[in-house]
Amino acid sequence: MHTKAESALLLREALPYLRQAFGLVNLVVLLVQQAPGGWSKAVLYLPEDFTGDAEQALRRFDDLWGRHNWSRAHGELVFDYASQ
Repeated sequence: MHTKAESALLLREALPYLRQAFGLVNLVVLLVQQAPGGWSKAVLYLPEDFTGDAEQALRRFDDLWGRHNWSRAHGELVFDYASQ
């Protein structure tokens, strides 16, 4: 199980790859712990003027970082996006 601090560390490592995949310089990401000692969800909030394909960008992020690091997250850190 990951602690919130461990999830936050993985999220910090993932940020450059999120920026690259979504083509954004400034990111707003909220890390939500679903249950004490349970899995966490990192939600990337997309700006109103985001014109890209968010699903495709998330898949690109998976290719760049996610697939190589899921084992480190032990399936306890999930990435998603939401529109502002």
